[in-house]
Parts: sequence; structure tokens; C-alpha cells
Amino acid sequence: MYSLDYQNKLYKRFVDQRVRKSIFENFSLENLDIEIDKKESFTNVIYIDIYSFSETVSEMTASDIKNYLEEYYSKTLRIIHKYSGRIDKLMGDGIIAMFSPLFDRRMKKKDASNNALYCSKEIIEELFCTEFESKSAIGSGDLYYCKTGLEQVYEEYTAIGKPLTIAYRLEAEADKNQILTLKRTGLSKRILSQEIDMSGWSKNIFTSVLKGLGDFDILSCKY
Repeated sequence: MYSLDYQNKLYKRFVDQRVRKSIFENFSLENLDIEIDKKESFTNVIYIDIYSFSETVSEMTASDIKNYLEEYYSKTLRIIHKYSGRIDKLMGDGIIAMFSPLFDRRMKKKDASNNALYCSKEIIEELFCTEFESKSAIGSGDLYYCKTGLEQVYEEYTAIGKPLTIAYRLEAEADKNQILTLKRTGLSKRILSQEIDMSGWSKNIFTSVLKGLGDFDILSCKY
């Protein structure tokens, strides 16, 4: 997980000044890097990336790819921050973000789950029918946060736990403009009961084998 200083650098680079001002006025991360060390907390992990990224950039120059990704980050990072997400990794077009009461004391577990969904939903809706059409996977559960122990090389925190693995596995299953999450979660129950408004999205359940985890019923929401 990126340090506080590096998180701020990302937002300064990719988020416009007006939105950035709101972020720093209304979402304080002071002392957060200290407070999360050696803590376990309920977390929702989203893994969101561009559908068919390799094909999209196959004819681009390295400079074109850089500009393409920077435009993608400028569209997605502000939405992640809007829902109090914390960036774990940027891996080319892949973005891993975390939503947890650990990062925002006003947030309950239910809020963290809902925010992960709302963030994924807004990103997919905003990028629909553009060159950045995306897909998302959500993993839920407890993560353990700690320092890497490699401060002499780089300063970074790491998170350990099944929600990360679930998000990775589900992302591999996801299709364009689709959000996947396990059916057994409270978030899925709220979606299926229509407590969460998913107007314009089709929903269905399917069973799949997630590598190293077993068989699971998966909820699909497709825009």
C-alpha cells in the first residue's frame, strides 16, 4: 500500500486543483500511516481495470500509452477518493483500492462495502462507451495491515488476507462493464434485495471455481 506522502503525490499529479482542494480540506489522512501499522480491519478491496487493455494499446507508442493511462487515472482516482478509498497499487491499467473503517472513522463496515460498490459503479458508468471501458471485482473481509520491513529500500505498507485474493480471482472472471462479488456477502444481499439502487444494471448469479479458493456463487452486475 502506498505511503501517505505518495498517495498525496498521486492526487496532485492526476486530480485537478479544484477537486484536490476539496480532498485535502475534507479527507484528512494525518497520522494514518502510523495508525494502520499492525492493525486488522474489515476491508472491501476493489480491483478495477480497463477491458481489453492489451488490445487497445497494442498499436500505441510508449508515449501514447503513458498519456492514455494518465487520462485514465485522472478519471478514476478522483472517484476513488470521493468514496474514501485508499490506493493500494497502480499496475498499468489495474488499480487496487481499499475501503475500510480503518481509513475513515465515520465509516461503518456497511458503509465501506457500499462505498466500494458505489465507486466501482460510478467508474464503470462514467467510462461506458469510451476508450476506457472497465470492469471491477470486489473482495470483502478482514485484512491485516503492516509495514513491509524494507524501509531502507522503499516505504510501503502491505495488506494480507483473503479479500485481496478474492478480488484478484474475480477480476480474471469479469467482463466489460461488469462488477463481480461473492454472493454470500452482506453487500450482495443488499443489492439483491434492492436496498441498493442498481437501476440500469442487470444482475445474475453464477457458480465458478476460483483458483486456490474453491467453488463460489458469484453475483454479477452488468451495465
